[in-house]
Order: sequence, then C-alpha cells, then structure tokens
Amino acid sequence: MVATTTFIPPISMSDPQSPSDMIKQALAALAVVNKARVENPKFNRHEFQDDDAAAAARDSAPPLDYRAGAAINATSLARRQADAGADPATNSSAAVARSYSIPPELAEAARVLAEAAPPKPSGNHSDVARAIREKYALPTNDTNAPEPLRRPEGLLGEFGVAGEGGGEKRAAATYWMAEMEKLGGSPFAPDGYKGVWTQVWRNVKDYGAKGDGVTDDTAAINRAIADGGRCGANCGSSTIYPAVVWFPGGTYLVSSSIIQYYNTQFLGDPHDVPTILAASSFVGLGVITSDVYVADNEEWYLNTNNFLRSIKNFKIDIRPTDPGAYVCAIHWQVAQGTSLENIEFYMLYNSDVPGNTQQGIYMENGSVHWDWAWTMQDYIIESCVNGMIIVGGAGGAGSTGQSVGSLILTDTLIANTPNGIITSLYAENSTSLLLQNVGFFNVETAVKDDFQNKVLVPGGKEQILESWGFGLMNNATGQGVFANGQDIPAMNRTSALLSPTGYDKMKPNLFTRRRPKYYDEPTSRIIDVKALGARGDGKTDDTAVLNSILSGAANTSSIVYFPFGVYIIKDTLKVPVGSRIIGQAWSQIMASGPNFEDELHPRVAVKVGNDGDVGIIEIQDMMFTVSGATAGAVLVEWNVHESSQGSVGLWDSHFRVGGAIGSGLQREQCPKLTGKVNTGCKAASMLLHMTPKSTGYLENVWVWVADHDLDVVSQDQIDVYSARGVLIESQLAWLWGTASEHNVFYQYQLSGAKNILMGMIQTESPYFQPTPNAPQPFRTGLFPNDPTFADCTEDPAMCAVSWAVRIIDSSTVYILGSGLYSWFSDYSQDCLKTEDCQARGFEIEESFDLWIYNLCTKAMVEMVSPLGAVPTYARDNVNGFLSSILAWLQGADKVIGERDFPGFQLYTLNGLAEKKLPDTCKTALTQLVKCDGFVSSFREPKYHGTLNNVTFTDSICDAGCGESLKGWFDNVQSTCAGYNLTNSNALPTLLGGRLWAGYNETCLKDEAGEQYCNDVIDGFTLVETIQDMPRSELCSYCNVERLSMMQRTPYSIYDDYYKSDLEYIHSTCGITGDTSIPPPPIIPDPEPETICVSDLTYTTSGTETCDTIALARSVSSAALFMANDQLLSSCAPTALVPADTVLCLPLTCATTYTLQAADTCLSIESNATLGLAYGDVARFNPWVSFACENIQVAAAGAYGRTLCLAPQNGASNYSSPAVPGDSTVPGGVDGMKLE
Repeated sequence: MVATTTFIPPISMSDPQSPSDMIKQALAALAVVNKARVENPKFNRHEFQDDDAAAAARDSAPPLDYRAGAAINATSLARRQADAGADPATNSSAAVARSYSIPPELAEAARVLAEAAPPKPSGNHSDVARAIREKYALPTNDTNAPEPLRRPEGLLGEFGVAGEGGGEKRAAATYWMAEMEKLGGSPFAPDGYKGVWTQVWRNVKDYGAKGDGVTDDTAAINRAIADGGRCGANCGSSTIYPAVVWFPGGTYLVSSSIIQYYNTQFLGDPHDVPTILAASSFVGLGVITSDVYVADNEEWYLNTNNFLRSIKNFKIDIRPTDPGAYVCAIHWQVAQGTSLENIEFYMLYNSDVPGNTQQGIYMENGSVHWDWAWTMQDYIIESCVNGMIIVGGAGGAGSTGQSVGSLILTDTLIANTPNGIITSLYAENSTSLLLQNVGFFNVETAVKDDFQNKVLVPGGKEQILESWGFGLMNNATGQGVFANGQDIPAMNRTSALLSPTGYDKMKPNLFTRRRPKYYDEPTSRIIDVKALGARGDGKTDDTAVLNSILSGAANTSSIVYFPFGVYIIKDTLKVPVGSRIIGQAWSQIMASGPNFEDELHPRVAVKVGNDGDVGIIEIQDMMFTVSGATAGAVLVEWNVHESSQGSVGLWDSHFRVGGAIGSGLQREQCPKLTGKVNTGCKAASMLLHMTPKSTGYLENVWVWVADHDLDVVSQDQIDVYSARGVLIESQLAWLWGTASEHNVFYQYQLSGAKNILMGMIQTESPYFQPTPNAPQPFRTGLFPNDPTFADCTEDPAMCAVSWAVRIIDSSTVYILGSGLYSWFSDYSQDCLKTEDCQARGFEIEESFDLWIYNLCTKAMVEMVSPLGAVPTYARDNVNGFLSSILAWLQGADKVIGERDFPGFQLYTLNGLAEKKLPDTCKTALTQLVKCDGFVSSFREPKYHGTLNNVTFTDSICDAGCGESLKGWFDNVQSTCAGYNLTNSNALPTLLGGRLWAGYNETCLKDEAGEQYCNDVIDGFTLVETIQDMPRSELCSYCNVERLSMMQRTPYSIYDDYYKSDLEYIHSTCGITGDTSIPPPPIIPDPEPETICVSDLTYTTSGTETCDTIALARSVSSAALFMANDQLLSSCAPTALVPADTVLCLPLTCATTYTLQAADTCLSIESNATLGLAYGDVARFNPWVSFACENIQVAAAGAYGRTLCLAPQNGASNYSSPAVPGDSTVPGGVDGMKLE
C-alpha cells in the first residue's frame, strides 16, 4: 500500500536569498533528513502490493524544506509524520520525514555555486588506492584466448587476428565498444523512443556534459539517462528501454543526484577511468541513486523488483560534500541482475574530520541484501578505524535496526585497523556470523561484541581464524546447539575448488575469476553479429546466421559481440568450444517456435559445446529467454570441461521466462487465479543444465521464471510454468551469487555432482502452487532424478510444492550462504503468519561431504529434509524474521539421506554413447534402480522361485524398489518409444521389464498378505506331473496367480510349457482367462516393400500353371516363382496358381524353351537350331548348377519347365569409348635393368 501523505505546497521565500544562503540552509536540513533516512531505513515489505497500489502514480516527494530552522522545527516535522509513522511528540530522527525532492531553485543554486567555485579535492586518496591494489592484488588473467584454427574468410575476412605478422598484440588506445558502429536497438520499443530502433548506447558528452571538472554536468548526464521517455517515475519497470550510458574519461562535476533509470548500465572508459566529483554544494542523498523516494515508504521502483543495473569503471569523489549531510557515493537499492565493478570511492578521512558521515555505498534494503544472507569473499580492509560493523540483529526481539539475517566473511584480510569487526551478540535473534580464512594483522581487537562491550576475539600482530562464528549449529548428531562465539567445524577445502594463490600466511582462497573485460582488445578482434547479418529484431529467425558466425569466430579466436537486440532462434544455437561472447545491456537470445514446444521431447535452445568438449567458453552480459508456448525448451545446456582452471565461465548473464513484451507470456495471456492451467503458458522444460562432463564458473547469474509482468505499471502477477530450474551434474563447478526462482519441480538440483561450491544462492517457490500440485503441469522422468512428489499423499497442499534445493548422490558440496523463501500459497500470504507456506524445501539423498553454512529459510516447516532421517525444523531455528542455521553439518563426515539400497544402473551413459537414441531416452535408461543388488540378477529370464529366506525376500521386496522399477519402466517406455537397443530389435524396456516381472513374481503374497507365494508353493506336495497335484494346491490362489501373472507380461519366461500348465489349471479348476503366450518384447521388422522390377503384373484365372503363364509372357517359370515367392508355394508343372493372384512378371527373355523329360544342359546346348554355346543354359538360368545335375529335379519340384535361352531384358550392346594410349596389358620390364 502507498503510504498516505499530506500535500505540502512548494517552498516559497519571502525574501530573495543568495545561492550560498540557500545551500547553507539546505545542507543543515539534509544533515537531519539524510541522517533520519540512514538511521531509520525502510524495511523490506514482504507482503505483495495489490495491483492498484502498484500502479498508483509515483510523483515527486515534497520539496525539501530548507528554510532557516525548518530542519529542527517541530511544527515542520509534524507535517510529514504520516509517512514516518512516528510519534509526533518525539523530536528524534525517527520522527523526521525522510523523503524529499530537490526543488528546481535549490538545484539551480547548487549548480551556480558548483561552477562558481569548482572543488579541488586534496589528499592522497588515489595514491592510497593504487598502493593497496598493488600490495594485495593477486595474479589474474583477463581472458583465455584460444589458438586460431584458421584465418578469417568470407564475411569474417574483415576481422583480422590480432598479433598476425609476428608482432605482439598491443593494448587498444580506446575501448572498442565506444569505437564500433552503434547497432544496438530495442525492437519492442515504441516508435517515439528515438525512432523505431532505439539508440541503446548514449554518450553523456553528446548531451552536453563537459567532463572538465568545472562545468556542472548534472543536468546533461540526467538528460542522457532519461532521453527517449525511458522508465523513470510512474513506470514501475520495463524491459524495452535498455541503455548503456557511456562516460568518456574526464571529471564530471555534479551538484545533485544522478538518477540511474531501470534497465541501465553506467560504463566508464576503462582506459581513462572517469571521476564523478560531487560539489561542496551537493544536495541530495546519493551522488548516483538507483531509486528515488517519493514518500517515506514509496519509491519509483519497488525495491525487491528493481532489476537489471550495473555501474562499472568509475572514481566517485565525495570529499567536497558536507561531512555532516550523510551524503553517499552510491545509493544502491536494488534486487537481482545487478552489479558494481571497479569503483573507487574517495571520502574524507575520519582522522582529518572526526564524525564525518560520508559513505561509499548506502543499501538500506532490496532483495539482494537486507533480511537475506550475505556472503562476502576476498575483501581487503586496510588502515580503517572499524573494519566492519554488523549491528541491529536479525530482526525481532532484541534487534535494534534493519535486520541482517546472516553473514559469511571468507578469504578476507583486515590490516592496520584498530577494530576488525564490531557486532552485537544478543541473547536471541543475533545475526549469524561466520568467519572463514580471515586474517587480522596489526589489529587491536579482531571481533568485539558492542552490545556487551566484550572482546570476543583478541587482536594482535597476527590473528588468523580458520573458521569461527556464532549462531545456531546443527551438527553430525542432528542436535541443534547455539555456538556462542567459537570455532566452527570447517570443510577441508578440497584443492580442486581453490585458487593457486592466497594472501600471505593464510590458506589459499576459494577460486574466483572476474569476468573477462576485453578492454585491451583491438576492434579488429571483435565480431559484431549485426554487422554480419543477424537482425536481432524480435521477429527474424537468426539461428542460421548466428551459428555460422559463432563457428567462424571460435575458429579464428575472435570475440563475438551481440549489440542489444532480441535474437530469435527457432532451432538450437550452437556455441562451439573456444567461443568468447559479450552482450550489451543483456542482449536477448529468444527461443521460439514448434521445435521447442514438445514437452516430452525437450530441445536445447543454446547448446554450449558438445558432450566431451574441453577448452574455453566465456559468456557475459547476455539474457536467455523464450517466446510463446515452449514447454520443451532447455534454455542452456552447458557441456564444456575447462582446459585450465575457470576457463569455462558465465558472468552477469540471466535467464528470464515470461513477463516481458515479446514473450507472449504476459498478463494478457497468462493471468493468475484462472482456476486451470493454460497450456500456452507452459514455457520451459529446464532453464540451465550443467551436464556430467562439464565444469563451470558462474558469477552473478539470475535464473527467473516471471512471477509478474515487467511491462505493465501495475506489475500484475502471472502464471508462467517452467518445470526445472538449474540441474547440476558437473564434477567441478563454482556458483557465486546465483538465484533460481519459481520453477515447478526444483530451483537447484545436484544429481551425481561433485566438487561444487555455491557462494550465496537464493530461491523462491512458485506463487501459484499448490494450484496445481507439483509435479503438475509437467511430466517427470525426462531428466535425471526428477522428483515425483509421490510421497505427498497426506497434505499435498503443503508437500507438493517446488523444492528449493535437492542434493542427490553427490559429494563435496560447499554452500556458503543461502536464502530459500516461500512467500505464497496459491497467491495467499496467510501462511506467512503461521510460517507454513510449504512443508519442505531442501532435500538430501545418499550424499556426503556436505558443508552448509548460513542457511536461511522463510515459511518452510522443514529447513532440511534428509531422506529417512529426522528433518531440521524451522521452528527450532527461528532467528528474527527468518529461520537460520549457522552451520548444518549432518552430512559433513558421513553419508546423509541414506537410501535402503545404494541402487544400480542397467545402462551407463558411456555404454549408450554410440546409440542413436534421444537424450531423454538415455536419461531414462540410465536412471538408478533403487533396489537390493540381488534384483539385478532378474535381468536373465527364468522362473523365480523361493529364496528360502524371508528376511532376504523382504529386502528384495522393498516397496520403494517396486516404485523405482515402475518409474524406470514407465519413463523408458515413454521416452524411448520407437527405438531399440540391440541387433535383435529388443525393446529398450527389456531389461527393466524383466526386473520388474521378477520382482512381482518374487514378491507375490497369499490372499491374506502373510506369506510369499513362492514359499507357499515350495511347501506343496511333491508329485511327478501337474495332473498328480492335489486339487486344493492346484487351484490355490498362489498357484493360479503365480502362473497367471507370468502370462500377463511379455517379460517373464512364460512359454509353451507354462502355457500347458495354465490351460490344465483353467480346465480343472473351472477358471476362465487368457492363456496365450504374449508377443515378445521385440520391435517387429517392418514389412518388406514389394518391388516389381518390370512394373508389370498379371492376375491369374485359376486354370493356369506357372509354365503356361511363363510361355505366354516370354519369361522363365523359375523367375516367375522367385519374383512371387510370398504368393506361390510352388511352380511345379502340375501345380495350378490360385485365381485372382496378382503376380509380378519378371523381365522377359528373347527365347524361351520347355524342358523335356530326357533333356540335359549339354543336349539343349548341342541343338544347332537354338544357337547356344557351351554353358549358356546355366548362364541364363542361374538356379541351374554348374554341372547341371539338378535341372530335372528342381524343375519338377518347384521351378517349372520353362527356361530362358537368352539374357533377361535382352543382351547388352554397350561398348566403352576408346581412350588414347589405354591398354589393359602392362608393358614389359627388364628386371635386370632396374636400379
């Protein structure tokens, strides 16, 4: 709901004031209102706004009241207390209205003063920054350039390979993106937005900015940002107005806030990093602000939906600003898909100005930070007064401010700082704090409890904490305890996940790799896909041209640049190994069309390498999305294994399904709460699949199924369906800062994975569940270990809801921070009051060496649900607004979630590698059979009798085994339909079917359900024949059903022997039923196509023999028989051909002859009238043997007596043309003359 505000008319001055007086008074006011904002931040609102409230106009906040004394005038303060929600009688910062706008006359006064006396900051700040970088910087490699396999050719010929000609590649003088033709455009933007195609790239100097340090550039920069009616006030959000705002080198003087609009990147020149210099007259809160307050509890953009922002390559200098006005360099109130990179903040030293309130970054809320887990890795804190202050608690009892649920600080060095970390260790609802591999050097106090004024960890010259913290801990015994500031068990940091280097005297860091920048690449090394024919217009199929470009670029070691656009692909886009790709403002690859519509036959949209590839992949600043009903789309399949550590990576790239113009999956097509599933809104099978042989480095990757429409002001909620989020089967992967949201089955699943590091993951369950219950509306079994939710029988409304995380058959998994959230149940938030929007969120099965730190959940009854073990309940770990666990260690040194049986496979992927089967079929064939190992012996057909051991039989007859066998069979039958595995045409279900049949035969029990039927039958009277059996035994339930169940399946050994027994049982016991032998599980060979070489047929009358037909048609009777062997049983001289038989006539021969009783081949060939040579009879009648001894027998028995005495179809008269000098006779050689 929008807070109610009292309208305050614009401030008017009774007497003209000088600009300096106005600014002086304004700074005094800002010292109060900015302080109030910083000390009383707006908390996240976790209840969803109704559509009308979300669409309400967000006009400017009331103008700043800067009249003399206004900031401390109680009457003035009371006028705005409706928004502040404070007691009007309280004259404290909490009672101050914290929202304001800068009135035009004040902004003008600030500009006048800024230009009248341009600031010239003094100090050694840049030298200090450079010295710290040089002192602590670890060796890095910007990019891994593959060796070119060939020179560019064709259209690629204009792009040379840098360094050719023997010289080394030199750094480019100007960043290539600034030099290239500006082809980026938004195809779905309205015509009025700088024409039909937007100019996504915009240079601030083109809008009047000088960058000379003396001209106030505030207005020019804001014009550059806002130009074209972009998404600012009263917009909410939009996907069609992206912009990259370019700042060439220079110093940009500003006197009020630069407002970064939605979907905007600020990019400074990396070769000449620009400085944003705040004037001494600066008025506002943030020099750069990502959101604008229009009331104390309302902004331009909903903070938890404030997506798609980045700021790169800047120096922001706020030293000249009023040190008491709480000015910050960046006001960063953002959500997913955002980043800050390569920014230096210059502020006054507190040693020079005690009580200085300047801040580098102010983040008061937003879905990336507050109320959620923090994971901070590889920080250097040098020469500060206080290294880090974490106060306020986790929310709830004892907390004093904005909640911080949990924080992990790892691979961090704090040096030459009196107080390393100041925090508050409350009796309850403390922030969970974990320090791993943190070094304190020349620090007086390493960790101090400010609440109790107690030193928790002393400092000194050198203090290194391997793993230390406080918070609720769940150890290997399953018991939860509170760690009250102590050593916390740490993982062994397997070398595969570590960097080769670290800081002196500390353990090596967990491996990280910043995104490749390509700043020094020459333009000739960059391939612009639009320059080579890709359209990116949101309608043209770019699949073929992009595949061609990517193939050529990988072979020539070029970098592929996607200017902003929407690139439609209607079939798989193949990204070959060696590819290096960079987008612009998240250029979109959009899968669309019939190829991606079949849910049962998933198709990859973007295929990164092929199975088994090893090499280099670098992808950044891209977005993967879909349009329309693409229920079979796998947005990205990741296949490549690194050739060097971290050589296969994805940075600052995101996945979006629905909720945007062009997707066909917006409010109009996919409204919520319709009471049924709209199949047209089933939009993806899976978003990201990291296959078993792949490795991957992922950083800042957001995987999102839209829960609301981004392109309507009201941001209405929508129902868009995707089955699976992120499936990780890799044996080595790093995921830093990733999120996966609103998929039906799961958000993250690790299946058979190993050596996986997940540094801060975030999930949300679909808002529409449990309508329908998972796994609806999708089919399970198409990918490894799909959850079936078959156990959700008692309370499906809470149980049949998407898993946040599943870890199945995996090992060595480190999770450093996670926020797993469930905010809705069928769009109702009543469940937040009872903290039970869903029953479970985190499943573990048959996995070990798991180290889970700072796990935070919301409204999930069970925080962790290991198979067959006692779950960890959220109610036992409530910590402020969330439930949080500092360390969950049940799977640290033992297998957790053990199945009754480890299971086995009937097939392996390697064994199926050469089989031409769909991937989904291979997945089904290789799925684990979760049964006693003895069951695997059932693959050989045999009669399955008693095992003479009830305990052993109980193990084999485990109910879960039957479910597993049925699941295997059903999935294989569905996904492998029409395919076979062997030369014998056996159905793919053969082995699994035999196992299932053997299981059923072994596990059949008597009618009372007490004894296994095989044991009952084993106790029958011994007799010689079935006819000798006592009727009571012969007609018993076990005996009848045991044979009948064999007859009902083609996968048993049921044959003529058992058929005879069952027939006798039926006749003797008065039972009716089928006793036939089922057709074998073999794919029948297709009926051979009937071919008639002559294309001539003859329909018989019923009074003819083969000989009479042959003589009449000048053909051989044997040839007539052979051409119709499926129709004729014999062509013996006396055999009549049945009437109405359509015979194919063989090719004719010029002379036919009727064989006489005394004829031999020699007598026929000696007849001078026939003109034959020796051997001609056998030559023209191939069925006649060389010695001719069979001619009479074969003619009388089957072939008839009509012979051909000339070639069928006539003699050939072709002669090859003469070739000069050609001879078939080799020339003579005198061997004695050879040298």
